Amino acid sequence: MESTETIVAAVSACAAVLALVLALYVARTIRARSDRRLKAVLGRLDLHLSGISATLERVVQRAGGLRAVDDLELTVDFDELLRRLAAEVAMCTGADAAAAQVRGPAGELRSAEFGDVSSVHSLDAPLARPSGPFRAVTINWSYRPGAASAQDPVTSALVVPILENGSETGALAAYAPESWVFGPEHVHALEALAAEAAPALTAARGFAEAQRELTDALTGVRNRAGYDVELDRAVKRASETGKPLSLLILSRDGSGETSDTALDSTDELMARDVAALLVSATRATDVVCRRREREFGIVLRDTAGDTARRFYGRLREAASQSSSRWDRQQTFASGLVEWKRNETSEELDARTLAAVGHTHTEPLELPAAQSEPGAASVTPSFRSDFEKQLVREVGRAKQLERPLALLVARVDGIEQIEIEYGATAADRVLDEVKSRLRGALDHEDAAARLAGNVLGVILSGSETRGAESVFAALQASLGSDPSTHLARLAISAGITELAASDDAAVLLERAEHALERAVRTGPGTVVVALAADEE
Repeated sequence: MESTETIVAAVSACAAVLALVLALYVARTIRARSDRRLKAVLGRLDLHLSGISATLERVVQRAGGLRAVDDLELTVDFDELLRRLAAEVAMCTGADAAAAQVRGPAGELRSAEFGDVSSVHSLDAPLARPSGPFRAVTINWSYRPGAASAQDPVTSALVVPILENGSETGALAAYAPESWVFGPEHVHALEALAAEAAPALTAARGFAEAQRELTDALTGVRNRAGYDVELDRAVKRASETGKPLSLLILSRDGSGETSDTALDSTDELMARDVAALLVSATRATDVVCRRREREFGIVLRDTAGDTARRFYGRLREAASQSSSRWDRQQTFASGLVEWKRNETSEELDARTLAAVGHTHTEPLELPAAQSEPGAASVTPSFRSDFEKQLVREVGRAKQLERPLALLVARVDGIEQIEIEYGATAADRVLDEVKSRLRGALDHEDAAARLAGNVLGVILSGSETRGAESVFAALQASLGSDPSTHLARLAISAGITELAASDDAAVLLERAEHALERAVRTGPGTVVVALAADEE
């Protein structure tokens, strides 16, 4: 019996062991299949992820291409738009250097470059005005354009036209150091960029032209048309937002009724200086306008009456401390009012004009200049005054997109006249030279005595040719009186003109270096010096 029970127990134990082994085997089999199934699933997931990644890369690349065009449309500054466009030419073609050249707001050609400046001298060749319409041009140079013996990092180029409303207005160019770099894919990319950038260029040009229509050519602030537009816009904004608005009118005639008397050179000089003073004293949100010839208006947005009166107090203080260039104090009667709800821009203007000279508001007073003996009363007496005037004129020239030339002349022979006839006689001779110099200038031009026998002339709206004509006219005038002391004088001059990268200090330094070269060459010499990017 015991043996039977033992056998049964042994069989049961063996069965249990076999069951355990079978369970382990089944578990391993299931796990192996699961592992294989998991690996298969992970493999398929990897494929899906790879596909998603590739899709995302294509989307990002496409978005990157569109982003630059969107950026182009985000600016209405024409020159900034050209700089962005030149950079995008390099990005979409992989070029080492790039350029964009397009007809500007005034009809002149504007250009911008991107990349190594050492190759900029080569950029003009493929951007020259073509003889007729073209679609795309690839260029491969064996030698540097215009200088066959020189080495040049640029040996190939791609140029496509920019078409606006069916008319060719400019071109885009890409440059590379290797030959035969640009293929059909680059042509298509550049053509697409040109097509997508055309509306932005048209909009920026239209904006610049509109701005010119609303800008006073003499002072660079808003003209009467611009005044009406800005005041109407400010009134509408105040009506919609409920924010305050004030208007200040300054009238040199004192009554708000400006006469029709023509401006002389002193009036024009004063208008420029007053406009510069007002712009420097106001906020970026305020709008300075030349309402009439001897009258200015300032639209003070988001400004209540009390705040506007405090601003006017600060403006009067700034005016009293300003550097003047006329022989008597100048007074501007003022009218300052706060906008009333439901009041139109015309009504606000009329109410402010009626307040000019008829309220308790103190006038704006600009002090008389302390004249230097022997210097003209409307002419800057010191070099610092001339430099300040040059800063203003450079800023105005860039804002109005017009040329500006600078002439610095040295009058030799004055010292000998002073030795023989005295300082008074020498000053009279120099005054006569300045008088004849002013006779050769336009009303917008300014002449100054920079040092004892050195004169400076700012020629607004002129290029170097205009300055050379002024120099020639002055020489001819001095030589026309052989019996006077003027015939004993010799004049040398340095001439330059404003470049896009110039500020006033750079412009003046270049003109004075040109004068030094002229003096070393000999009396009666004129040297014309251009900026490095114009040579």
